Amino acid sequence: MQFSYLLAMLPMALAAAVAPTEASKGIVFMGPYSINATADEAAEIVKRDGCGSARDLIDRGDIEFLKNGLQNDDPWSVIAVPRLKGIGWYYGTAMVCVRNPYVFADTYVSRWEAGWAIDYISKMCCSNSGTSSGCQGGDCLASGTDGLTLRVWLQTPQDSCLS
Repeated sequence: MQFSYLLAMLPMALAAAVAPTEASKGIVFMGPYSINATADEAAEIVKRDGCGSARDLIDRGDIEFLKNGLQNDDPWSVIAVPRLKGIGWYYGTAMVCVRNPYVFADTYVSRWEAGWAIDYISKMCCSNSGTSSGCQGGDCLASGTDGLTLRVWLQTPQDSCLS
């Protein structure tokens, strides 16, 4: 029984023990943070994506750096996203927030999946922002390692991951 508990904790210990490489220096991890405990799961999981979630423009170079850092530096490490919690990473003017709106289910998300969401939002939203150097961000759905649907936002660090 104790061995299975230790075995279950192994992925988290390995994820925490990985030292950042030169490619990801400057990317800051946040979380887990609490989200609104009265959130309605059905309201959180809407089958559509959106653009324009940031109040200020996000520099496209920062978006690319954050995406590449997550997808190329230890991309398959997983981070816990507990029920009704969120996590995020930011670099410069770009921040990605990953939220688990489920009341009764914990999950994990890979760094690669967070990078994929950044790329998806960037391709969907940034070409329509009207400037060549900035993007207004957006949101989409992504998957936890167990298939749970997670909501992901690309925005500026001035915007809160909690809202």
